[in-house]
Amino acid sequence: MKNSQPDKFSSIEWIAPDTYRISEFNMLKCYLVIGTEKALLIDSGLGLGNHRTTVEELTKLPVTLVATHAHCDHVLGAG
Repeated sequence: MKNSQPDKFSSIEWIAPDTYRISEFNMLKCYLVIGTEKALLIDSGLGLGNHRTTVEELTKLPVTLVATHAHCDHVLGAG
């Protein structure tokens, strides 16, 4: 998957091999980095889009979520 729009809030952009930018409203950015054994989701956005489904479509590996800081636009999508 190179680029797509899985729902009306989100878009996915392929930015490097095994690395994706997941955006909400084309403003709030989360990053998914897929390794060989695990994947890393950096920030989770506001949670308006269904990031869980988006991430599961991009990788079947276990995903670790890391928030860069505790602002709502980085952690509300963690649930």
